[in-house]
Amino acid sequence: MIAHILSIVANRINYRTRANELGLAMEFDSLQRLRGQSGLNDPVRLLELNPRLIRALGISTDAGVEELNEAVSQFAKIAEGFPPEDRLLAQLTWNLPVTEKSPLGDKQLPREAWMERSDAAASGQHFRWNDGAAIRHHSNRIIFATLIELAGRLDGNSGSSSGITTGSNEPTLQFLSASLTVSTSPSEYKTLILTLEREAQRISRLPKRISTIFKSDTAVVELAMKRFGEGSSNIEHYVEEHLERKKMLFASLEEGLALREIYSLEELTSYYQKGIHGFHIRMSDDSISQTFANWINAIEQFDHYHVALTSEPLPLKYEIINDTFVVMHEVVGQADAHRVNAISIESMQVAQKFQSDFDLIWERTAKDFRDKSFVLGTIRELISEKRKV
Repeated sequence: MIAHILSIVANRINYRTRANELGLAMEFDSLQRLRGQSGLNDPVRLLELNPRLIRALGISTDAGVEELNEAVSQFAKIAEGFPPEDRLLAQLTWNLPVTEKSPLGDKQLPREAWMERSDAAASGQHFRWNDGAAIRHHSNRIIFATLIELAGRLDGNSGSSSGITTGSNEPTLQFLSASLTVSTSPSEYKTLILTLEREAQRISRLPKRISTIFKSDTAVVELAMKRFGEGSSNIEHYVEEHLERKKMLFASLEEGLALREIYSLEELTSYYQKGIHGFHIRMSDDSISQTFANWINAIEQFDHYHVALTSEPLPLKYEIINDTFVVMHEVVGQADAHRVNAISIESMQVAQKFQSDFDLIWERTAKDFRDKSFVLGTIRELISEKRKV
């Protein structure tokens, strides 16, 4: 099992495969061809798109310059809805004029054919990826995201999001298009989260308890044995999968992964005092103490790892990855081989909604409670207290 997981993790996400799973492979291929050569620098190339995309963009069979320019503006509008770096990448992908400065400087993007402009963008240090192949891979993510935005129109809707007004004095409900992945076993969830986190450059999350990556190896073994029972064949897989995730995330932190977490101070205190993991597993004193010690070391060691402690309720736990994926996970705990335990949402629009929620909680948290020195002092004060048994 672990070999299978690692073979999947070793490969980048194949966005063409994901499009095929949604029945949109031909549309994905069509957008890739549009990206090629001069992109949208020549609006007439829009007429070469897949017929369904032409319909989604509202292009008529006898479209003139004005109508084609309007279709180009739709691509620009979709790009404007992306986070800054992805917005710039979308402008490079479609060969659109740059409407803002690069996050890495005020250099303008190259406007050559696709292979040349992606290589030139890499050598020009416009992005954090330092080679053309990496830029082309992430450009496929932009193509997929753009396709998802257009997909809502393929059924005759006016756009990828629609609204329903519930009443004259009530807000409009907004429906957003997204690609969903459902996990129905612990092994499926591990495959899912390992694949997504391996590509992560930015993660924002609301954890239920201190992450497993801060548990010692012996604590992970203890947790597996208490969860599955001694002698279970699941123990070895569970331990290997958790240790792989731990190794991977620490390597990413070393490479500059921007990780932000918000913890409920009430939940954190309860976790330390009672040591309850999940619904019924009580961790040993040594495991709890080592977990907090490892967590403190990570906060001290990594400049891009930031923690906030809030008194606000956090009933909905989630993880946002690369401004594109939102993962929500809940352990079933017993007889969980075929139970739904997680859902992954792939949509920049949806991720932005969650990111806004995360940022709101972050900003509403008192500055002291997101200051590293104060956070570390608060955690040390908490673990200096005698644990309840």
